[in-house]
Amino acid sequence: HRDLDDVIRSTPVVFLRGRGPELVLDYVSPNVEAVLGYRAGELVGRPDWLVTIVHPDELETTEATIAASAARREERDTTDLRFVTADGQTRAMYVIIRRAFAEDGTWTFTGTLLDITERKATEEALRQARDEAERADQAKGEFLSGVSHELRTPLNAVLGFGQLLEQSALAAEDRASVEQILKGGRRLLGMLEGVLDLTRVDAGRLTLSIEPVDVDEVVHDAADLVRPSAFEHGVTIALPPRSRPAAFVSADRHRLKQVLHNLLSNAASYSPDGGLVEVTVAAGSTAGRWRISVRDTGPGVPVELQSRLFQPFERSWAAVR
Repeated sequence: HRDLDDVIRSTPVVFLRGRGPELVLDYVSPNVEAVLGYRAGELVGRPDWLVTIVHPDELETTEATIAASAARREERDTTDLRFVTADGQTRAMYVIIRRAFAEDGTWTFTGTLLDITERKATEEALRQARDEAERADQAKGEFLSGVSHELRTPLNAVLGFGQLLEQSALAAEDRASVEQILKGGRRLLGMLEGVLDLTRVDAGRLTLSIEPVDVDEVVHDAADLVRPSAFEHGVTIALPPRSRPAAFVSADRHRLKQVLHNLLSNAASYSPDGGLVEVTVAAGSTAGRWRISVRDTGPGVPVELQSRLFQPFERSWAAVR
């Protein structure tokens, strides 16, 4: 037994043995002194040992749980409990209780106590850090949303007056300037919409409006937005003909158009002067699905940088323009 006690002293696990329903201990491993500060002899034979070592806030619940488990003849219980050390400190312990029941209603038990105070402290620190990050993320989202909405008001005025000027009689040079104003304003408006979408995604509030969508129509609408800037650099945007049977899908029309606009805009920007951007629409391998492909004559993404694709705000290579 002396050799066994020497082995147990070197472990952080305290072992108990006793009988119920009185819960009197007949053995406590000697390392209880190192873990909780009590000598084994202070706990053995005492029916009130729970009162001594279990935290007062958890004593009543612990006693009720033990009685209920024994009444149900449960052979094993596990729980986390707070214990009080001999010098008044609070330690978190992981407790495993095993019971063996006799025919006369009595039972014996063994207990294993593992100190998890440091683990609990780490979990609490992580929880607090997560809560702080969530609060910061919420504040960021509210700030971005507020700024975006504030910028939309003067920007709508700029676009509105720009459209009025566009409809008036202007010299060619002035008309070109107005077109640049409108082009820049629409681009900025699209960026603000993207910021708002980002805040909605972060907050889990981005909703989709699913409806039947004509793929050809959305593809041509997205291309119409990109074609003026592509034309300036001689980049041709080749689209599938509308004459084939219409391809309808269930989708959010605005989001689908937004994705296609981004793809086409990037393709045009990364294509050299006189380049080609080709869009194809073909039936997918699954019934009811369609594949939209965008191919351009740009240099492509270097192999060593492809792992950075789809990372937020990543821009590892330069556009042609």
